[in-house]
Amino acid sequence: MPVVRDIVRFSIILALFLAGCGASAPRATPIAPSPPAPAAIAPRFEPRLVRHAPASQFVYSRIEVAGVGRREVSAIDDAVRVFDPDTGISWAVERFGSVSNIELDPSFWRACVILDRARVGAFDLRTREWLWTRELPYAVRVAATSELCVMQTHEGMRVFDLESGEPRAIDVPPWDLSVQGHAYVLWSRDLTRRYDRVLAFSATGPAWLDALRDGATLARRETFWTSCIDASGEIDRIGLHATEDETRRAHLARAIHAEWIECAPPTELDSIRQVQAELPAPWIPLADGRLVLHGAHGLFLFDWAARSAPLRLTDAPVERYRDVNGQSRPVEPVIGDGWIGAIDAQGSLARFDLSGAPLPPIALPTGPNGEYPPSWQVFAAPGDRLLAIRDVNGRRTAFVSSARGWTRSRARTFSGIWQYAEWRDDHWLLSDPHNGIQLVDPERGAVIADFTPPDAYSRISRATPSPDGTRLAVIVGPWSDDWEGVYVLDARTLAVLAHHPGDRSLAETHDALGWDAQGIVVATRAAGVVVGPRWVRIDPASGERREAGTGTPRASFGHRRTGGVHVSRTAEGDPLVAPRAIDEEVAIVSIGADGSGAVQTLDGRVWCEGACPQYRCVVDTDRVEPFDHPACASTRMLAE
Repeated sequence: MPVVRDIVRFSIILALFLAGCGASAPRATPIAPSPPAPAAIAPRFEPRLVRHAPASQFVYSRIEVAGVGRREVSAIDDAVRVFDPDTGISWAVERFGSVSNIELDPSFWRACVILDRARVGAFDLRTREWLWTRELPYAVRVAATSELCVMQTHEGMRVFDLESGEPRAIDVPPWDLSVQGHAYVLWSRDLTRRYDRVLAFSATGPAWLDALRDGATLARRETFWTSCIDASGEIDRIGLHATEDETRRAHLARAIHAEWIECAPPTELDSIRQVQAELPAPWIPLADGRLVLHGAHGLFLFDWAARSAPLRLTDAPVERYRDVNGQSRPVEPVIGDGWIGAIDAQGSLARFDLSGAPLPPIALPTGPNGEYPPSWQVFAAPGDRLLAIRDVNGRRTAFVSSARGWTRSRARTFSGIWQYAEWRDDHWLLSDPHNGIQLVDPERGAVIADFTPPDAYSRISRATPSPDGTRLAVIVGPWSDDWEGVYVLDARTLAVLAHHPGDRSLAETHDALGWDAQGIVVATRAAGVVVGPRWVRIDPASGERREAGTGTPRASFGHRRTGGVHVSRTAEGDPLVAPRAIDEEVAIVSIGADGSGAVQTLDGRVWCEGACPQYRCVVDTDRVEPFDHPACASTRMLAE
């Protein structure tokens, strides 16, 4: 569930740590796709598959070497990913722990890293080994050259040899930390010049604020506003922005050896828009183990266990709305009794049976939208009962359907916040992060019972039923009272059966994710800390906590379980699925825009149906070849 306090903390951390300055380049041998090698030439090592990754949610640095290529270094939870934003290929995924800042050197293969703002080091992505580490308290900013790691601390600048970690007596001026969050680094092709770039508002509109530095020492030469820079030749071609008047232009012409050109200024702040969170498309498991996906390219039904092609039910893209936290949230598919539904912006629920055949649509409760989008959520129960939640003129309202039609419910739902509901025998179980847990009558919409701690914004988790359905687990976040902790409630009355006060590690918990014979599974996170989550299993009787397995890197959102199928998120946003518990996930599944499907098991084997654009065969670390290249034929990673 979204939590406003999370976003505030995240924004603060983003401003402090998001080293959005990065652009690295290869040294002698640039890393870029090369023409296919002759079939007779064997690769340097056994071919391997790499995944194409979408842009991740938290970008530490953007690094470009003019005329060579680009890399972005991003993270979701504690998995750091290095990928090419032009091809989407992930070149490295590492789990360093709590990374505060990271930047690649111009070879794209070595990284200068700050851990927990207390330890720094250099890491080789080829060998997956640390070149060196050392204690360095209060480090807040890092930069990498071909030979140096430069650390900005609260006590001044520190410079180290990238290869050995030995201190270097070089005077490097500090960075302006107030703008680093939307910056990236552009290296000239010969690596003699480095531009630290920030896309921002000048006095006359959006423009790039560029700081030109020496590529070897990072000494700053000039700072100026530009519309564009081409640094791929021997002489940089620079288009100055209109903010730079004639006097400044004359000075820069004397101070910088460059060719001056005219080019259009940027029209919008793309870098700033990129940091806005967009939650990935929803994946929902069916009781028979199949998965439903509604994304930008349509509504799909995928039998991942049978390794069959995805079935596209409709090519209508998923509708999205922006919630109270500014997150772009998709409207989730509706799973009915023997059917699958998708909602359009007009409030019509298109339906398909489980073979993909269309069924009659259902009109959802209408009303004036005003200036607010409806932001639909619809939940289905046996007998085609529905509970619909939508915004009406800025107020969030729940409706129940019965033989009499739609009835407005008196349940309290907070506007702009994601609710969760499920059918429990003869009533609706509704969870709202602000208003708490409510049992709703399916005919009249009346609230039968409720569990509502003192009014405090976004502190209450989703209610998770016990295996026998008689109890509910609910987490209440911290506030200026003593309500914090894990609650066990009676499922019929919402009376408190047990209260296990939490430690501060539960401060950022979003959900009680599951409840099985081994206990209640929750994701915990220390307040204000970006990395995580930490998975804990809680005994409902005693409150005893013990670590739960985490397996492959996961995101702390998007967990679903239907019947015996568990679904959670990978770092790429794809589902990590298993027919059992949260500790035992066994496969990553994904669907391409063309309707292709892929299943990747955790031992590295990949099954593909169709073009499989999300995987490429890597012949060696300097070349990428397509699947049909002869060198890929010997790989054992493609499995039946």
